[in-house]
Amino acid sequence: MPKKIFVAVAMFAIAFSAVACRRHKYHQPSTEADLATNVVDIASEALLKDDGGPKWDELDRRLDALFANNTKEADEAVVILVSFYLGEHECEEVDENLVSRGPRMMPLVERYLREEPSSLLHEYPRRVRLERETTIGHLEEDLKLLQGQASASRAKGRARPHSSESIAKAMFPGAPQKAQSVDCFRGFNHNTPVGTVVQRCGSPDEEVGSGVYIFVWHLADGSMVTLNTPYLSRIDYFGYRYASGKSGSLLDRKD
Repeated sequence: MPKKIFVAVAMFAIAFSAVACRRHKYHQPSTEADLATNVVDIASEALLKDDGGPKWDELDRRLDALFANNTKEADEAVVILVSFYLGEHECEEVDENLVSRGPRMMPLVERYLREEPSSLLHEYPRRVRLERETTIGHLEEDLKLLQGQASASRAKGRARPHSSESIAKAMFPGAPQKAQSVDCFRGFNHNTPVGTVVQRCGSPDEEVGSGVYIFVWHLADGSMVTLNTPYLSRIDYFGYRYASGKSGSLLDRKD
């Protein structure tokens, strides 16, 4: 009899364990804290092994899933992740995804410029926590890009399109007709005159001018480059978007 009881208890324990494992395995994070924790947990493990192994593959998988999630919870989770070190390449991807979500992210970025995700920060070791000054620097740069997008959208919505002959081609008749790739637009800074960009990379495909100049280049590979500025003597916003959806700034951050 005792043996039968032991076997029954063992079978119950195995069954309970299997159910628990299934629940854990298929648990889908839903809140912003859960979504961020899902990434930081695996990042903290991957950073212990700088080998590019399975932990890093799993980190990439979880980031890809978060980046494909367009809920408001995912929006906030992406901003929260800016406070953590997930690996150099991974941190760049977080910034790029944040900016690619567009101006709707501005209130969240402004909020986390004022406050830290303290409940999460206290849970993790120093190796995955960025210094506050570093986090603020990233968020400020992201906010500038988002403000540029918002400014361009407002200006384009209220401005009357002009023929490209009216500005770029009229001012720079010797400019190339077509930019070939995003790489042509790299290396400029805020103090670069717009004419320098046009003369090197070609006339834009779209122009809008009404208080703010907006120049848009559509490239052969499906990428798009956007420049906007109130003055032709400098650049206010300069960014790209690949056909894949990846986006970022083209301005040299050292200026």
